[in-house]
Amino acid sequence: DDASIPVHDNTGEVNSWDCGGTLQGNMSMPACFQACAVDEIAKASLYHSKKTRLMLALNTVSGLLPSVDMWGNDAWWSNDIFPGADDQDSWMLDLDTQVISKSLAFKHTSLRQALAADSPGYAVLRYDALYSGEVTITTFNFDAEDADFNVYLYDSLVGQTAKDMQNGAPWQLGSTTTMLSVPGYGYRALKLDAPWPVFEFQTTDRCAEASNSEQTTLAGCFIKCIEMRAGCGAVNIKWLASDAAEGKLVECFPLVTASCTADSSSEDAW
Repeated sequence: DDASIPVHDNTGEVNSWDCGGTLQGNMSMPACFQACAVDEIAKASLYHSKKTRLMLALNTVSGLLPSVDMWGNDAWWSNDIFPGADDQDSWMLDLDTQVISKSLAFKHTSLRQALAADSPGYAVLRYDALYSGEVTITTFNFDAEDADFNVYLYDSLVGQTAKDMQNGAPWQLGSTTTMLSVPGYGYRALKLDAPWPVFEFQTTDRCAEASNSEQTTLAGCFIKCIEMRAGCGAVNIKWLASDAAEGKLVECFPLVTASCTADSSSEDAW
């Protein structure tokens, strides 16, 4: 009755090959192994397909896939989702129509910031700081089974409301927000109802008023300013050398106002 095959090896250990209920009575041993192997291969193929979709979704949502082979207005040369796509890639069209196309936060110029999340979750925030101020939070489940996990959010997100971009369900965000029943190797995308501030890009020397600097990511610098609320109206950014700090790309200087006096003796900054 047990849907598994005991496997003995030369170490004396006995392992069990789980066949998920595919074994049937009155089968020869070769047929039994063949049935089990086919089932395992089918499950492996399904999981690998889902993992591939998860990888593509993660990279697309994070803005890491470039726009290529396109002509004007973000359109492919054909009606396919991407060159070489077939019927099995329709899920990618769902990702585009249900998520990517619904927010300017997924533009290539938008900022990205990883958020702390419990295993098996991963979360990324996208923020269109230069144009619309739109913010999205997308969570991914790295496990094969549906899972609940916590995502830990910035103070500036606490108390904000958001909508599930796929089904429109409302969300109230807390410092610890629990994502319930995220599909195995799947994702959930939320869009903030209210946008964050928009920043104007300017090239300047380091501002003379710049102080209290912090090494952080590019997105982290703008988020730091938002977290300071009335105490920050702009940021002055200096790029760091690639080996200056692991995973931290800029020296971030919060400014009280957007205008500043350039410190001509310093290196160029934003």
